[in-house]
Amino acid sequence: MIDQIPQEELSIQKQGLRNGLVAGILSIIYTLILYIIGGELMFNFWMQLVPYVIITVVMIFTVQNYRKTHENYVSFRTAFGGSFPVGIFGMMLPLVFAYILYAFIDPDLTMRLKDYTIKTSIEMFQWFNMSEEEIDRQLDIIKEQDYSPKVFKYATGYLGSLIFIALFAAIVSLVFWLISRKYEPAPEFSNTDSASNPNILDN
Repeated sequence: MIDQIPQEELSIQKQGLRNGLVAGILSIIYTLILYIIGGELMFNFWMQLVPYVIITVVMIFTVQNYRKTHENYVSFRTAFGGSFPVGIFGMMLPLVFAYILYAFIDPDLTMRLKDYTIKTSIEMFQWFNMSEEEIDRQLDIIKEQDYSPKVFKYATGYLGSLIFIALFAAIVSLVFWLISRKYEPAPEFSNTDSASNPNILDN
């Protein structure tokens, strides 16, 4: 299977795996900083987007580094083959760490997350001018949800995240391919091709 992959693509895949580990470690460090700071930053929606930013930046670095060493050209397929592994490992490691943090290191985080969810939900419902009856009804649903850390829940979240990661990788790959198209090497023709297709020389 691996022998069928061109060497240049295998190379960028290895870079993607290595850089994905780096992105995952950076995201874990970021989560640790939020945890040490304390408060509600760990549960804030915008703060939770930072790991995606880290992954995207590392994707860009991986493809650009490959492109610089290959005469400023990278195909969409090659770019995707290097950027998607970044997302696979860059998202997996923080999720594993989050499960360990919530399940074993600090189980009280589960109740803090529930309280934060209820608080922010009330603020959102009030902003939408919902009635007290409707707010109470929605809060009952939120309170009944299972906030405990479970492997299946994190695995499902990881699979869902991979959809967004694949989208990010595709966008990064498409942009780099469009930028580098003017550096695309001309196709090489063998003597056999020229002999069997004399019109090639005429063109």
